[in-house]
Amino acid sequence: MNQGRTRRARLKRSKTGCRTCRARHVKCDETPGKCQNCTSTGRQCDGYDTHRLPLPNKQTRHSERLALSPPVAVAVPWASTSDERRCFGFVQARTIPDVLSYFDSLIWEQFVLQMVRREPAVWHAVVALGAVHQHIEPGLMGGSTVWECMAVAQLTRSFACLRRRNPQDPQMREVTLLCCLLFTTMDIVRQEFGTAVQHIRAGLRILDEAQLSTSSDGQPFLRFWLHAFRHLDTQIGSDRLLMVEGSDGRSSTEDAGNAAVQPAVDPTWLSWTSHPQGPYTVASARHMLEPLYNRFFKFIRQCWRMSPAELQSAAAAPVLAEQASLATQYHRARQFWRIFRTEQDASRLSPKDERGAEVLEIWLTTVGLGLQTGPLHGDPTALQRFTPQYRDLLNRSQRFLARFPQRPTLLVDMGVLPTIFFVGDGCQDLSVRWEALQAHYAWPHQEGPFSAPLMAARLEHLIRAQLRVRVRADLVASLRLTSHQPGQLMTEIEVKSCLEEVEELVETETDRILEQMRSVSSCANEEDRERSAHMLSALDRMHDHWGSVARMKRIEGSSAL
Repeated sequence: MNQGRTRRARLKRSKTGCRTCRARHVKCDETPGKCQNCTSTGRQCDGYDTHRLPLPNKQTRHSERLALSPPVAVAVPWASTSDERRCFGFVQARTIPDVLSYFDSLIWEQFVLQMVRREPAVWHAVVALGAVHQHIEPGLMGGSTVWECMAVAQLTRSFACLRRRNPQDPQMREVTLLCCLLFTTMDIVRQEFGTAVQHIRAGLRILDEAQLSTSSDGQPFLRFWLHAFRHLDTQIGSDRLLMVEGSDGRSSTEDAGNAAVQPAVDPTWLSWTSHPQGPYTVASARHMLEPLYNRFFKFIRQCWRMSPAELQSAAAAPVLAEQASLATQYHRARQFWRIFRTEQDASRLSPKDERGAEVLEIWLTTVGLGLQTGPLHGDPTALQRFTPQYRDLLNRSQRFLARFPQRPTLLVDMGVLPTIFFVGDGCQDLSVRWEALQAHYAWPHQEGPFSAPLMAARLEHLIRAQLRVRVRADLVASLRLTSHQPGQLMTEIEVKSCLEEVEELVETETDRILEQMRSVSSCANEEDRERSAHMLSALDRMHDHWGSVARMKRIEGSSAL
């Protein structure tokens, strides 16, 4: 009998075939459409996976062992394939610890793993998240297209499971909300902002309907979900979603249409200023500050979408009104933060809470500077006076990173990456901007919608465009001093004629300066650059969402000969 067991254990199991046979570990006859193994025994054939994950190579296999150790066993009562278990194991060992790096979350710590045991829709959504995470994971990318196809296939299965559910099932609401949250997270990581907004809307509609039929005892549960979706809305800076809390504490959502800026003042601030309550935790402080961050992202996005001429015209009136309103809310936030810090100084925070508190404080500083510089984004001369503030903000972010040796690759919370990009985007000191670029290359990861490789590609493009403007200006100044006769300056026609001849010199000089900067200090390697090159479509989606396409064209146009 022992020999028989040994012989059976050594038999090779099928690595291809339909999903049902692979889950049963039996050889599939691979009949097109539905296999006869399943149909002849009355089983449902789940069809064939069009795309299979790549087998790990030596380097990937070592990295994956590190990523998946120690494994956490979670049994699911339905058939699953080796590819699905591989992605789910990655979520357990890497994704969940990564997303909890800055702040605690009951959704990720408990709710996801609880629901994945009971709901196939959640299982497939979590597996899709594992594929998306590995798609952006340095060293674990076997083939970016395969990971993407795996994620899309699992999302399709999750949608199918939701459609098969009974709408009257009391668990349907929780399952759908969790799936909406997972779908939105994946779309944000993939820079698919349009579909992310659709998923947020779907979740908020469910919350609106739930509030009408939920007693006061169930309101904390709904508020828990509202905070989660408002956090996602903050990340994408959607100007079409407006989250409102009524005087009775109930929350609702409105579609803002094409309005320029939506001053969604959260009554939480009014209640806090009227009746301050404590003590505050880092988690409660984060919820208190979320409305400010939500409005700030919408404000910055709208500023970036407007040209300098528009910001100087009557069209800027709503933006300037929002700037003034935000400034009032910002000063209240500062007042709240001083009280919070005074309370926390009396008690010792855990290292994780201290890290989270520092992230919140860095963000408060970012908001304060952004409120001053947002409407000035098209005026380099006006921005120059803020160079000391930009430099201080970058130094503070770098000190934070130095005390945070862990390097997770996927964070659902926004940390210091948006702040570092904000510095690199706005500061007119080329050395500070270059330091910000190197900080992106030094830690390739993603914080919400902010991808370090994508942001690095955009910053490098911006640095080159603005450096080219400076080189051109210097050449024009030099040419104007050149004359056929002493004491005479060249005419405009003569300058343009010469500029056409020295276009190649402009490019050469720009390349020389950039290469010199790289030789002095550069954290980018060839893999980083190739990775950015393969993400051009995602970069285009990011430019379109944040309104930076027109901005880049204006910069490049100013450098045209």
